[in-house]
Amino acid sequence: MDHSHWMRPEEIIYVRKSYKIDDRNPGTEVAAETAAALAAASIVLQSLNATYSETLISHARDLYKFANKYRYRGINGRWK
Repeated sequence: MDHSHWMRPEEIIYVRKSYKIDDRNPGTEVAAETAAALAAASIVLQSLNATYSETLISHARDLYKFANKYRYRGINGRWK
């Protein structure tokens, strides 16, 4: 991790890894936490931009379904 380096992205001179989550590489915690953040944002923005709020809640539901379907407990293996 690069938490010990506080600098602008433009100044980073080393390779930074990126990760993705999918059905073969589940990321239950990441998906569920992101779903919660999107759901919270949809509530905050509901009165300001109803269309965007609906988009956020739709994505939140999709991510929650993914997190629930592909539960994974890190290095301890899959949940049953």
